[in-house]
Amino acid sequence: MGKINYIIACWSGKRRDCIVNKHPAYYLQKHIEMLSKFKHNISQITVVIPHNPKEPLEYRNYINHIKKRSIIKVIERENFGQSYGSYSAAFHKYRDFNYYIFIEDDWVFVQDNFDKKLIDFFNDANCGYLCGLTGMYRKDKVASISNGITTSKILNLIWDKFKCIPHGNTNKNPYSVSSQVQFSRAFTTVKKDICDITREYAVPFNAFGKLKIFNNKKDNFLMVPTQFLQTLGI
Repeated sequence: MGKINYIIACWSGKRRDCIVNKHPAYYLQKHIEMLSKFKHNISQITVVIPHNPKEPLEYRNYINHIKKRSIIKVIERENFGQSYGSYSAAFHKYRDFNYYIFIEDDWVFVQDNFDKKLIDFFNDANCGYLCGLTGMYRKDKVASISNGITTSKILNLIWDKFKCIPHGNTNKNPYSVSSQVQFSRAFTTVKKDICDITREYAVPFNAFGKLKIFNNKKDNFLMVPTQFLQTLGI
């Protein structure tokens, strides 16, 4: 199957929609817990943390704790480009893997062997990036739920062209679509398609605090927002 780098884009500060009265590192804690719960063949877990001058001490203590696990590597970076900046930083540092799974800390996979399922789906779809859900922004096809998988071969094509995985260079508007569009456009620029998992899986998502489900014809989830784990009975 090849070596897999599982890259978690984190944030230690406030969020638009959050689970209240939890530990500051709750999302990352839950993410690591879910990785321990389900079977997989992940070679490395790369936790990427953008700089936050108001980072809670409890969050830093948790990071120092998980650093002790040999499978987990931690990268610190400047805070711009949203999650896509974290993916670029991780690939820049770790280039010797076959597959790269990109996911935000407040989403989790919820099936055994999700990595193999992603790889099989990716290879069958013949795409450049397989994500949760695609959409359109003006004339651009984008990874609207961007958690997904690609290969080092495709990322190297992008890196050779852009010297990064494009992600924007500003954080003036942290919720701007610019970073998402630039990330997605990078794959189509090197003539690789962006595909999603909706042919086989239902895709739940957070629609301004409310649970919405795309392709809800069957109760078959591969990835879900952490906020709705209990609601979905997982």
